[in-house]
Amino acid sequence: MAVIGITSGQQKNGTECRIPKTYVKAIVRAGGVPLVLPVLTNKDILKKYIELIDGLLLTGGGDPDPRYFYEEPRPGLGEVDPQRDEFEILITGLALNTGLPLLGICRGCQLINIVEGGTLYQDLEKEYPNPLKHNQSSPGKYPFHTVHVKKESWLYSISKMTNFRVNSVHHQAIKEVAPGYKATALAEDGVIEAIEKSGDGFVFGVQWHPEQMVNDSVSLKIFTEFVNRVD
Repeated sequence: MAVIGITSGQQKNGTECRIPKTYVKAIVRAGGVPLVLPVLTNKDILKKYIELIDGLLLTGGGDPDPRYFYEEPRPGLGEVDPQRDEFEILITGLALNTGLPLLGICRGCQLINIVEGGTLYQDLEKEYPNPLKHNQSSPGKYPFHTVHVKKESWLYSISKMTNFRVNSVHHQAIKEVAPGYKATALAEDGVIEAIEKSGDGFVFGVQWHPEQMVNDSVSLKIFTEFVNRVD
């Protein structure tokens, strides 16, 4: 069974590492073994993390520091956790360098894009023209808006659908896609909802939260195909 490392976030001024259990349950349901990775920045420990896991899941959370994509903070930027940023930037780089399969969700999708040289909108309402509401005011597992999927994509290959509805709990999004990547799903307003890396490896990110929607066939397939890829 594939061991999937799951990045954690921090609470209470960094004294607690936490993630929603929905990520753990999604990996288990997909047939993998979840291993939650505490926020640490010691490079030797991070290398050991990489040795222990077969794939890496980057979870959702707060806003990445815009210095990582060479911008100053702007109005609308949310809470930043410098230690978590450093942790996830470092471990994402290690995973990419070693060819580990990598799945990014919401913030995790954005982190992949940043590490590979892309940029973000720091706040859609302030920086994007006529955006949809991307931070839903309904239960997290409720499909909230439509995404349109490009046929030449991994996401279409597993879903066989050119559009479906997803949940949406974010205020940032990818602006410039990193070199070597392509946007494979868009919302009605053009906001990028999924990216994937070109080539034979598995590096994929979605802006929504499929771990909260695993009863939906497409959401579950994202996890099962990820786990099967590394098994």
